[in-house]
Amino acid sequence: MNVNLLRVSELGSEERLIWHFFQKQSAILQSPYFCLEFVEAVAHVRDDVYIAVLEEAGEISGFFPFQKDRFGNGRPVGGALADFHGLLGPSSLMLDLDQLLIRCGLRNWEFHHLVAEQLPFKAYHRQTGVSHMMDISNGFESYANAVRSKGSGQVKDAQYKLRKLQRDYKDIQFVAQVNDPTVLHTLMDWKSKQYQASGLINQFAVGWIRSLLERIFATRSPDFAGMLSALYVDGEPIALHFGMRSATVWNWWFPRHNEKFKRYSPGILLRVLVAQHAAACGIHRIDLGCGGDETYKPRLSSGGIEVVQGLIERPSILNSLIRGKNSLEQWSRQSTFAPLLRMPGRIIKKIERNRRFD
Repeated sequence: MNVNLLRVSELGSEERLIWHFFQKQSAILQSPYFCLEFVEAVAHVRDDVYIAVLEEAGEISGFFPFQKDRFGNGRPVGGALADFHGLLGPSSLMLDLDQLLIRCGLRNWEFHHLVAEQLPFKAYHRQTGVSHMMDISNGFESYANAVRSKGSGQVKDAQYKLRKLQRDYKDIQFVAQVNDPTVLHTLMDWKSKQYQASGLINQFAVGWIRSLLERIFATRSPDFAGMLSALYVDGEPIALHFGMRSATVWNWWFPRHNEKFKRYSPGILLRVLVAQHAAACGIHRIDLGCGGDETYKPRLSSGGIEVVQGLIERPSILNSLIRGKNSLEQWSRQSTFAPLLRMPGRIIKKIERNRRFD
């Protein structure tokens, strides 16, 4: 295997054509996270994005996009924001991951939503999850029937609440793709307040994340586009969502609703309206991401894609120290000293959470 390490801007027309060819051969790879336009958008706001071009017998056999810090720590393109990642190539693609890390200058590569079906990574799986999806490939009614058949009343309830909203208010407007950037900033403000109220990291206080969403918002092409959708009542937004789509897949990313209209479940209404619109436009699925039974995602999903988290690392003194730190943390949680260690442990965890968005 030969590996050519390139910046996104260094990809030629042949590499770009092959990239798009690989993506269209697999339903899972048609996620917008695997679009070259997404990688380009992240590379525009960060300087640590690379693409390993994999070659066998002089022919391109696949691509491996990643981020790398100055210490050789690797992560997916987009970091914690990336709901899907992995290799781009045929399903039969096999490779020596140790050699790949060496050629890429990586000490390790940590993944959290890796496509589980990619066999080269199987030995490194640590935890498995399901990314929920709305399968609208056969139209919205087929999807709604599938949800009802598994015992979920989510779609029926959303349709009832939409009728109630229409009875209570005269001017109801759904916009699938808003062009006004100030609406995107409204959504960012809403999400920032939600993060702060929940004690979560305010992702929109991170400069590159705001810039990334603004760049994706401004990108419009048949194969990739930022999608800002809105539901209005009397000209006032009651639910907003920003995501992105490829030619066939819409990714659900940053939703938020106006608390004043909570009794109408405006977030769910927007999801159902988007699904109806997307099905009519030739979108095959809407990816909702991972989420447990306490979230809306299982109740709205009609299928799922298996994803995994794990870590590939080369032998090194630093990696051994990190493994020792992780073992010590596990011991401390189970030991009699746990109450004494809880506060400094929380501080360390908070620092580590912040690093996810560095």
